[in-house]
Amino acid sequence: MGTFWQDVKQSVKKGVSTAADKTEEYGKIGKIKLDIMNVEKQLDKAFRELGEKTHEGLKVKTKANLSEDGKIKGMVEKIDALKKNISDKKAEIETIKKEAESKKDKKEEKKEKKTKPDTDAPKSK
Repeated sequence: MGTFWQDVKQSVKKGVSTAADKTEEYGKIGKIKLDIMNVEKQLDKAFRELGEKTHEGLKVKTKANLSEDGKIKGMVEKIDALKKNISDKKAEIETIKKEAESKKDKKEEKKEKKTKPDTDAPKSK
């Protein structure tokens, strides 16, 4: 009877541990996704501002090269920085997922070692 309760206790511990790990993983990913959404809003605003500046430039400067306009160059640089920020955050999510998978694999390997009989040990007669 004692082994049954030990098995139940072990299963509950494993379930709680897995739930805690997943909660931590999903929490980190959720925060990063929220950050991405905020950066995407900034990106939309920057594109809108770039469009307005470009429109003004085309309307006022008939033969001007817009790529030489300091305000427009600044907006393009800002947009590029925001896009890189989003890309970096998406890479961070992938890293978190890979780390979680690696952690899971290590736990499974450890479990297999515990349950696998030791074949190198000398046999008693």
